[in-house]
Amino acid sequence: MDANGELKKSSSEDIEGLLSLYEASYLGSSGEDVLSHAMEITTRHLRISLSQLNPKFHKKVFEGLKLPRHMRMGRLEARRYIEEYEPSFSGSKIELAKAIAILLVIDDIYDTYGSYDDLILFTEAIKRDMYGISASFLSDIRWGYIRKCITSS
Repeated sequence: MDANGELKKSSSEDIEGLLSLYEASYLGSSGEDVLSHAMEITTRHLRISLSQLNPKFHKKVFEGLKLPRHMRMGRLEARRYIEEYEPSFSGSKIELAKAIAILLVIDDIYDTYGSYDDLILFTEAIKRDMYGISASFLSDIRWGYIRKCITSS
C-alpha cells in the first residue's frame, strides 16, 4: 500500500494476490484496522476486475467474494480444488477410488464370510494373480525401455 492507504498499481493488477489478501483479511480479529482496510480495498478492486477476467479467474474471484475459502465446507472445497487444479489426474483418481472400493468389499467379505480353507485358496489365487500382473507389467516396461534405447541410438 502507498502512503494514502491505497494499493499500488502493480499490486492492483495481481488478481490472485488480491484474492489471497482478501481471504486473509477475514482472519483478523476486531480492532485490526489494517486488515479491515485491506478487506475494503481488495473487495472494491476484485469487484471492479470481475468483468475483465477470464472465465477461470472470474469463477474463482466470484466464489471467493461470496465466501472465503477457509470458511467453506472442507470436503466440498477439496473436491473443487481437485477439479480446478488437477484435471489431468482426475480420471486416474476416479479409477483408483473404484479399485480401492472393490478391495474394501473383498476385504469385508474375506473377514466376514470366509472359511479357513476357502481363504487359503483365495489368498493363493490373489498372490498368483498379483505376481502375474507384476511380471507382465515389468516386462512391458523393460521392452519399452529397450525399444527406446534402440530407436534413440
